[in-house]
Amino acid sequence: MKSNFLKRLEMTLGVLFLLANLSCATASHEKSEESKVDEKISQQHPSAEPGEMAIQGALTFSDMPGITEQQKLDLLKLNKETADEAHSLGMQIRQAKMTLFQTLSTPNYKKSEVAILKKKIVKLDKKRLDVMFHTLDKVEKIIGKSDVNKEKLYEHIFLHQEQNR
Repeated sequence: MKSNFLKRLEMTLGVLFLLANLSCATASHEKSEESKVDEKISQQHPSAEPGEMAIQGALTFSDMPGITEQQKLDLLKLNKETADEAHSLGMQIRQAKMTLFQTLSTPNYKKSEVAILKKKIVKLDKKRLDVMFHTLDKVEKIIGKSDVNKEKLYEHIFLHQEQNR
């Protein structure tokens, strides 16, 4: 005959086993649902004019006094790379937001889909900020502690990031 302790232990282990199985099933369901949300996002048509900010950056760097031709070339290359990445992230953010608003406007929407979309938007926006900070680090490496008017340079970078939101 089993003691009360062993009976409780078996019951507790059984409950833990059931909870573990439910957790795995829930995680699998969330992944499947996340894939569906990804598909919805990819079907959105973002609106933005690519290249405008890259052109403005090129103009800013081309007439900037106090930097060498090589620094200008390096800044132009960095500007192009950053503009492309910021544009891509901006499009993805707008697509996810449009999907979020469409999801919220449907009757009986799934709260789990809304939660996934919110997480994706936050993740993309964080990535956009990371790009900006990484770009600032690269600018500092390119121009160093020169007498360049950094205010104009950083103003351009900040405006570039904001307009690609």
